[in-house]
Amino acid sequence: MSSSKLIEYRGLLLPPQAHNAESLEFAQKFSVEDSDVFIVTYPKSGKLHS
Repeated sequence: MSSSKLIEYRGLLLPPQAHNAESLEFAQKFSVEDSDVFIVTYPKSGKLHS
């Protein structure tokens, strides 16, 4: 991926398909509480055979 296809935000190069300036500003200003729980997983990949 060439850098012309990336957006720069605070010195980071990011793919525009996943981020835009508004979403990055929201994430930057997001307030996390001590009671918050984050569940982080890998994206779904492959096939589900039933």
